[in-house]
Amino acid sequence: MVNWTYKGAQITEMTQMPIDAFGFIYLVTTTDGQKYLGKKQLLSQRKRKFGKREISKMENKRLKKWEFVIKENDWKTYTGSNIDLNKLIEEGLEYKKEILYYATSKGQLTYLELRELWTHRVLEDRNFFNGNIGGRHYNQYKKEK
Repeated sequence: MVNWTYKGAQITEMTQMPIDAFGFIYLVTTTDGQKYLGKKQLLSQRKRKFGKREISKMENKRLKKWEFVIKENDWKTYTGSNIDLNKLIEEGLEYKKEILYYATSKGQLTYLELRELWTHRVLEDRNFFNGNIGGRHYNQYKKEK
């Protein structure tokens, strides 16, 4: 398994990240120079409804019947959402995973990703796997490789 790096240091645990980190912006680079730029949240939050037994044990039936469950995401093994990139990695292509920035909120994470996608001109550079920005800006000419 390839570990994440941040400013040259390997990152294997969340304790090595800033305490207020919500997620990070990353760059995956293959040995043949192809790249993928994206974002990854560190934690996921979902609503879990209580079961009938839990509800029956509640003294005050007017209280909420659900709770938020927070768990660590698959950030350690994550390589990106691009199908072509993941297929090449499965076939054994070597790569490195680099954290570029940490973000402290969902809004900041989205902003930093969009800023970096436009700054690196991923839709114009054929070395990037990225095929869209924000789900609104696509490059239909990239497929002509």
